Amino acid sequence: MGKNSDLSLEDAVSMTESNEWEDFTLERRNDITAFLADRHRNRETEWNKVIVGYRNYCDEKVFPSLIEVARKNRFGEIAIQSVVWNVISYMMEETYASWGVPRFFDMVIESYKNGKLPCGWIGDYPSGHLIEY
Repeated sequence: MGKNSDLSLEDAVSMTESNEWEDFTLERRNDITAFLADRHRNRETEWNKVIVGYRNYCDEKVFPSLIEVARKNRFGEIAIQSVVWNVISYMMEETYASWGVPRFFDMVIESYKNGKLPCGWIGDYPSGHLIEY
């Protein structure tokens, strides 16, 4: 899984808000969409409909309490949106797991479940490991 770091919370949040982390997680989500486009082209059009449905559900039922806790812990809006992105991406992975999509966000969610803040990656993906605070 991830590797604990000697980062301060402020540094970890800053890494979560960085362009590098945003680009890295975007690439992992693109891995999923590329897989679907390549191997399940006839079903790929469902992707946007599913993601909109998940986003609407989470905006109403999940994210309000998540955002409240994050703000109490002095997370900025960019860091909060990073967590939101990761949750939605995980839900997409889970939706298409039986199709063999690449998995990354399950590791991120496991980090959250363990009370950690995933904030980076060391190494050339998929080698390497998640950085956690």
